[in-house]
Amino acid sequence: MSQRSLASFFGGGTKAVAAAVVVTEDADEPQRKKARFGEVETPVKFSETEAAMALSVTPMATSSKDPQGSPADTSVPRLPPLPDGEQDWLPLEPSRAGCLPAAWMELLSSELRKSYFTQLRKFVNKEADKHPGQIFPPAAEVFSAFTACDPASVRVVIIGQDPYHDNGQAHGLAFSVKQGVSPLPPSLQNMLKEIRQDPALPDIPERPRNGCLTAWAKQGVLLLNTCLTVRAHQANSHQKQGWEQFTDAVVRALGERYKDLVFLLWGLPAHQKGALVTKFGKTKHVIIKSSHPSPLAATRPSAGNPAFMGSRCFSKCNDELLKRNRGPAIDWTVPETA
Repeated sequence: MSQRSLASFFGGGTKAVAAAVVVTEDADEPQRKKARFGEVETPVKFSETEAAMALSVTPMATSSKDPQGSPADTSVPRLPPLPDGEQDWLPLEPSRAGCLPAAWMELLSSELRKSYFTQLRKFVNKEADKHPGQIFPPAAEVFSAFTACDPASVRVVIIGQDPYHDNGQAHGLAFSVKQGVSPLPPSLQNMLKEIRQDPALPDIPERPRNGCLTAWAKQGVLLLNTCLTVRAHQANSHQKQGWEQFTDAVVRALGERYKDLVFLLWGLPAHQKGALVTKFGKTKHVIIKSSHPSPLAATRPSAGNPAFMGSRCFSKCNDELLKRNRGPAIDWTVPETA
């Protein structure tokens, strides 16, 4: 893919899009940043791995009572059987490690029964049989974003694309990598730099050596990839098999059932999911858009939205949570141990 095509994919184009609920940038902020930090750090360069990618847990306690409504029905839907007694590679049975939690199954019950999802289950089974040990993340971690926070606990949604497709990186949380992975992927490095350079956030004196974002998930940040699986070393290999439809349904269901969620949408593919949110009105939720943190796009405005670097999207997210009584603010630091 050409440099121009990749830049367009990550949101570097200039085509105008319809206005959404976007928190605007403070024009004086770059000077305040410079005064506090000196020159803003240069975003990291693109690695060979991420240039090929489209993007490119420990369960928290859950409550059966929805803080914005009545007690949630946690009944587990019965899924259509696969042909010839075929067993799911995806952990969809309560007895399986990493199973999609009951609260999410209830929220998505009609979606899980649709024919496209049955076809997706069959596709993933075939891939796992054909490429044993080469489907990422491992089966028990595919739904880690969901096991980390139940639907009623979600306050922020960050949308990624493919899981990382190199060995030992993906573990079910968008942009996150397993503890001990080094060096960190460039997009994640830029995310952590943006947090460090945001004057509205507490000082983070050292560069994090850990890229596991489980601590964010435990605070109600849903780190949702558009596709939840990928074949090893083959970016986008599980696109257009049903995952996009499923994750669209996740965004729609959250947007419909809850209110005052903050959506951080980076790059054009994520921006497109914003239409699923704005259909519920321009005040029910908040959308904060920017270009993608990928080194190809991090410093470039995207379709009328600010560049990721310098956007202050993380502190703006906290401002909106507090404004809408959805606090406390998210602690965006990354602990040395997950």
